[in-house]
Amino acid sequence: MITLAAVAAGAVAGVGIGQGAAQAAPACQPYGEIGSTWHGAGGNKSYLGHCVDDEHAVPGGRAQGFAGGAVYWSDKSGAHSVKGLIREHYYNMGASGSFLGFPLNDEWGTAKHTGSFNHFQGGSIYWSHATGAHEVHGAIRDRWKSMGWETGALGYPTSDEYKVSEGKRSDFQGGSIIWNAKTGATRVIGNAAAAVAPAAHTTSAPSSAGQKALAVAATKLGAPYVWGANGPSTFDCSGLTSWAFRQIGINIPRTAAQQATVGSHVAKGDLKAGDLVFFYSPVSHVGIYDGKGNVLNAPTAGQGVKYTPIQYLEYNTARRI
Repeated sequence: MITLAAVAAGAVAGVGIGQGAAQAAPACQPYGEIGSTWHGAGGNKSYLGHCVDDEHAVPGGRAQGFAGGAVYWSDKSGAHSVKGLIREHYYNMGASGSFLGFPLNDEWGTAKHTGSFNHFQGGSIYWSHATGAHEVHGAIRDRWKSMGWETGALGYPTSDEYKVSEGKRSDFQGGSIIWNAKTGATRVIGNAAAAVAPAAHTTSAPSSAGQKALAVAATKLGAPYVWGANGPSTFDCSGLTSWAFRQIGINIPRTAAQQATVGSHVAKGDLKAGDLVFFYSPVSHVGIYDGKGNVLNAPTAGQGVKYTPIQYLEYNTARRI
């Protein structure tokens, strides 16, 4: 296994971590979107600390190493940091040159604060003290997500996805998910199987207008944030929501404050996938609820369209279109 020590010694192409944090910071300076992410985190005083190399090219984009992590950027994902054991696992898998691609969020804590995760263009890496860091992707990730991520009966992943005679498999604390290569279906085995119906999992088509808009908006994951933009390739927060509803034949107002006046009010405890959720007072941000505690949103400059846990934003109200 490649370790960060090997990366620091130059054994791996990509973002090194320098020759050791004990040495003086080199004469490098973060700039552009990577610099914006670094400054937004707190610069030298943040978990990232000082830079240890110059910004440089990696497969598909740019990256820069810091004493406490690395920031990766691409035009589709924006600039996001990876750190710790998630970062090390990301390196071992090939970083941006792997199927994971670029990170879509900075590392976040999980819902019950028992671990942390990064979502990537091609999957996710979840970490906890009990399980370590492991990737989940594809249909297996979709099934795990439908069961509540790490808060569901399966808990955290305990393995990466690996081949079995039936197709692919990932193991979790509460069981395993197996993907059938012939049928495309997934099934759950182990203790967690009692929490789901025994039939193979199928995904029904979106039923409500909000769910349809959510599905449309999800096709723009990673699209760059541009203030005042409303698609089809760049968005601000209300530009994304108005564009998504427009694609299904529903026109809603352009700004977040205006959107907060249409449809019907929904209590926070009654949120369903597809509801518009508004943040801050006065309302200045909006996203589409995914049914799992997150909103799909266009957050701010330097960050692409992504899922953000509601708990990290200042909730105001919600509306159902």
